[in-house]
Amino acid sequence: MTTQFTQFNPKVGFIGLGAMGMPMAQALVRAGLVVKGYDVRQEAGAAFARDGGIGVASAVAAAEGADVLLVIVVNAEQAADILFGKTLLANPVFRR
Repeated sequence: MTTQFTQFNPKVGFIGLGAMGMPMAQALVRAGLVVKGYDVRQEAGAAFARDGGIGVASAVAAAEGADVLLVIVVNAEQAADILFGKTLLANPVFRR
């Protein structure tokens, strides 16, 4: 089943294309959303791109321009690094 969004088509950044994240990101693409996906494993990003998503080379690239950012990683330490560490929010692009 494919759902097309009509009023608001959010751009989605997706970090973590593993066993849980990949099917979730793929479902968003099937629903008609523009999804940029990143994973530390380059092959996961390439597979996501083959499925119609946009595979990007960094967490920052996944978040840039996104209306919604989903982070599906292994543990709280990884999430904290992405959200509060040098990886992402410490980047001046995301300060408001």
